[in-house]
Amino acid sequence: MNAMSPTPRMSLAGIDWQRSWEELEATRPTSGDAAHWNKRSTSYGDMRYGDYEQRFFELAQIAPGSTVLDFGCGVGLLAIPLAKQGCRVIACDFSQGMLDQLAIHAREAGVEGLIEPHLLSWDDDWSAAGLAPDSVDVAIASRSIATKHLEAALRKLDAVARERVCVTVAAGASPRRDVRAYEAVGRTAFWVPDYAYCLNILLAYGVFADLTYIVTHRRPAFEDRADALAQLAKMMGDDLSPEEQACLAAYVDAQYVEDPTMPADRTFAARHDCPVRWAFISWGPVGR
Repeated sequence: MNAMSPTPRMSLAGIDWQRSWEELEATRPTSGDAAHWNKRSTSYGDMRYGDYEQRFFELAQIAPGSTVLDFGCGVGLLAIPLAKQGCRVIACDFSQGMLDQLAIHAREAGVEGLIEPHLLSWDDDWSAAGLAPDSVDVAIASRSIATKHLEAALRKLDAVARERVCVTVAAGASPRRDVRAYEAVGRTAFWVPDYAYCLNILLAYGVFADLTYIVTHRRPAFEDRADALAQLAKMMGDDLSPEEQACLAAYVDAQYVEDPTMPADRTFAARHDCPVRWAFISWGPVGR
C-alpha cells in the first residue's frame, strides 16, 4: 500500500516521536517476553469473545474472503472468526505457546486450513515469512504493538497491506494498571496516550489516519496475594515506602478475593473492573 511516504514529510513542532517513544518504553515495565507469554498461553484454553472483538470487527469492516495479516495474533480471538468468514489469515506471534493454542482452537473450529501460523516478532525479518510488499489485503495488530521500534512496526504493516491497516493501542491508563491501587497509596497513576505516538508518526509521513475508541472493562487478577503485592508494587516502580507498602497491603486485602471462575493462573482477582480505553487507528490508500 505504501500510504506512508518514503521519508517524513513534516516535522511536528520539532518532536522526534520515535525517539520519544523509545524514551517512554525505557521507563515502564515490559509486557513480558516470549517465555512469559508461553506460560500464560495455557490459561487461554477457553476462547472468550467479548465486546472488544465485536467492536473491532465492526470498525475494521474486513470483507469475507480477504487475505489478512494478524500480527500478535495470540490464541486467535480475531484470526479464528476471520477464518470462519472465509478469510485466509497469516497469524504471527512471538510466543510459540500462543501459536500452539491457536492451532488447537483452529482445529476445533474446523478452520486450520485457512490459518497460516508464523513464529515472528516485530523486529524480525518479515520477508522470511513471505510477508512481501502488498502481500495481504488487510494488516491488523490488535493490542499487540510491543516494540521500542514503533515507527518501523507501522511502516512494516503499511508496506504489506494492499487496502488497509488497523491497529489498536492504549489510550489512557495502561491496561496493566490498577488505578485504584495508586489511589490507595496516595499516588497518581500517570496516563500514557500511546495512540498519540502512532498518530504523530503517521502524520509525519503524510498519513491522516482515522481514529475512534473501543472501551472495555478488565478485572485485575494475579496468581495469589503475594503475586498481587509484588506486581502492583512493580507497577508503581518498586520504590514504595514502608507506609505505602502497608497501604497497598490493606488495599489488596480489602479489594481482592480468590475467584475460581477466573483463569487458572490468575484466580486472585479484584472485586472491581477497571475501564480500559483502546484507540482504534486505521488508514488506507486515501492517506497518501
